Amino acid sequence: MSDLDKKQPEQAVEDAKRPGIKFPLSEPLVDGDTVHNELYLDYSKLNVRGLIAAESDLLQVLPAQEVATMILKATNFAYQMVVAARAAGITPDVMLNLNGPDALELGGQMQGFLLSRG
Repeated sequence: MSDLDKKQPEQAVEDAKRPGIKFPLSEPLVDGDTVHNELYLDYSKLNVRGLIAAESDLLQVLPAQEVATMILKATNFAYQMVVAARAAGITPDVMLNLNGPDALELGGQMQGFLLSRG
């Protein structure tokens, strides 16, 4: 049995302990010294403070006037990414380095989550 075969069951146990939904990445996402091969989206930690903070994060990504005139934030890609960053426990600045295909797939999932909640 190879070392890789031995580690897979251990990794499955570690994955099961992590809260949230596993989102595998097609390319690693670098966060300082940490390299993410997947994100764990823990929607349960998105309380009111976190969602308000995501709106504040949005102002770091888009001009204030654009944010102020948004009719439905849940359909805005930048908002989806800052909420996803909060759900994944990473900074919006790190999330902005996510590759295009992963970002588009994640954006679609976030839009579904945001719109399904009202």
